Amino acid sequence: MTSGARTVVVVVVLIAFGIGLLLWKEREAKIAIPPSTPEVPLPAYLLEKPQVFITKPLIFQDGSSPLTLEQKREIADFRRLILSRVTSGAPLTESERIIIAGSMSAASEADEAGITVVDQRLLQFTKAELELISNALKQ
Repeated sequence: MTSGARTVVVVVVLIAFGIGLLLWKEREAKIAIPPSTPEVPLPAYLLEKPQVFITKPLIFQDGSSPLTLEQKREIADFRRLILSRVTSGAPLTESERIIIAGSMSAASEADEAGITVVDQRLLQFTKAELELISNALKQ
């Protein structure tokens, strides 16, 4: 084999090796797994966008007795609805502002008939949630 033929063979081998290396890197890039990040679940009220408005406060007839499981579920649902509504970005209606502001207070007690308007004593918003609500009421 002459030196010219050897040069051609070496060049062809180098080109083939280069193409193989590029194809291998491309395949490796396609199957590369991104570094894992710990998944932090978002609160439900940030995931839900309400399709309904808050039209009335949550009221219990027999507010003096211990809460039933159904009442606790209704409180959790109402709390979630308020938080979902104030984080939706949509402006609050005037009636929603009144209902939500009343729900943030802790002043209501059961009246003589045992009727209680659910408020901060039962909803137990955190300080951060109260700040979100307050900001939404100011808009």
